[in-house]
Amino acid sequence: MSDMVGVPSELVWVPPVVTVENIKPGDPQVRTLTLTNSNDVPVELSSELMQSGDLFGGDTPLDVSFSLSEEGRCSDNPEAIPAQGTVTVTMVAELPITAGNEYQGQSGVANYIVTATEADVCVLSSPPANPPDALPPTGVAVGGTLLLALACLPVGAALRFGRRRRRERRGS
Repeated sequence: MSDMVGVPSELVWVPPVVTVENIKPGDPQVRTLTLTNSNDVPVELSSELMQSGDLFGGDTPLDVSFSLSEEGRCSDNPEAIPAQGTVTVTMVAELPITAGNEYQGQSGVANYIVTATEADVCVLSSPPANPPDALPPTGVAVGGTLLLALACLPVGAALRFGRRRRRERRGS
């Protein structure tokens, strides 16, 4: 009889190809895309950047980065996405403003290999609009009810005052 050992599941996400053309020094090229964690557990992303080509050499190479939006990610772990959560991924390619003419006509390829593993903890950075365990709103809003009650007070006072006057007239 063998013992079964649990192995955490691992997912690999290959981001779509982003082509950067005619990049100019100091002029970043930005691309955004949406990433959804369709798992029932939060996942933490780790990445490895693989790059090749002349744009990544020299004294002022091309800089390529990606980041997750604050909205929708785990606040206690900026690299984690909650279960069923969706974030915006921003990818930026920028040639430093100090880059010289030696980069004209050059090319390069950058690949991010992103691995998602189950996150230990995850606190949402912003709570969902309608948490799944929240009760749905019912009845009339309290503000409307309060206004109606305040409007009825003078009417009730006038009716009571009128009834009292009628009793006094009958009694006299």
